[in-house]
Amino acid sequence: MRKFILFIFIIGLIPSCKKGENDPSFTLLTRTNRLSGVWVLQNATFVNQDTTETISDNNLVTQYQNFTSEPLPVSIVYSFEAPGTYKINKEYIYPDNFNNSGSIAYTWNYEERGVWNFAGGEGDIPKKSRLLLIPDYFEENISVGGSNIEAKSIENPRDGYLFDIDELRNDKLVLKYNLVKNTEDGSMVQSGNLLFKKQ
Repeated sequence: MRKFILFIFIIGLIPSCKKGENDPSFTLLTRTNRLSGVWVLQNATFVNQDTTETISDNNLVTQYQNFTSEPLPVSIVYSFEAPGTYKINKEYIYPDNFNNSGSIAYTWNYEERGVWNFAGGEGDIPKKSRLLLIPDYFEENISVGGSNIEAKSIENPRDGYLFDIDELRNDKLVLKYNLVKNTEDGSMVQSGNLLFKKQ
């Protein structure tokens, strides 16, 4: 009888585990448990109108029309806690003469904190198939030779993020977004594809 109850319990879990298109077919870990932890960005592509940014091997390359930037060393880490808080840390290391003769080396650091929640469940969109991030604080600073030369922080910024969760495994996370912003000059199309590995 115990085996039969366990079998029914496991079968009941299967439909609720697979929310993203490429999620595992079966796992005993909840989506919250799988998301919780520290995630390091491995590869990403961001498209903003006619500008494309690509991150691979901890380097960012920007392409705009006929211009392609030199590779820029970057580090991007997302951290999620089960109660629903998150933190994003970014570091961009600009070397001497980066795309501009005579410019000095500097490091740009960014930290953002806020709350996260799963979204979805309307129409054809499965429940918990989207990730909503609502920032409540961020700070950024620029340092030269280890000394800060410029810093700013903002509490309760207005904009949040809504990602489609394409894949969520215990050690792999793929987020996507595709949006159109209406501006005074017309519509602006933005999209992104981000692949993370759990640290």
